[in-house]
Amino acid sequence: MENYRASSFLISVKLENTDDQYMLIHGYTGAIDVVDRHVVEYLKTLGRKSSSNLQISPDTMDVLVRRGYLTDKTQEEEFKHVAHLAEIMHQRDKMMYKKFTFLVTYNCNFRCPYCYESPISAGGNCWSKQVFL
Repeated sequence: MENYRASSFLISVKLENTDDQYMLIHGYTGAIDVVDRHVVEYLKTLGRKSSSNLQISPDTMDVLVRRGYLTDKTQEEEFKHVAHLAEIMHQRDKMMYKKFTFLVTYNCNFRCPYCYESPISAGGNCWSKQVFL
């Protein structure tokens, strides 16, 4: 327990109409859990001298570690980890979302007077009238 700290990406929100229920949200693991005030106080005071009298069960500790609310990474290591995850997702998105345009012909029947492609087709009478083989 000594080498764990509360994650820098931990958000606690007090639930309305309850005396001691909080929602814990973790920014990069996506974990969302409802816990009592005692757990939130433990997380907020972890690593301080005032935390010595606050204890949680080993089972609760295991869940907090598994869900990412407690981490053994330093703040800098955790930020690097999140930056690495973001880079992986960015690269995945770049690979998955390619766009292709198939231009079968330049043969346009609109003949707009402002068309910037009209010179390359000589007004529709040049190579753009050819059929692709």
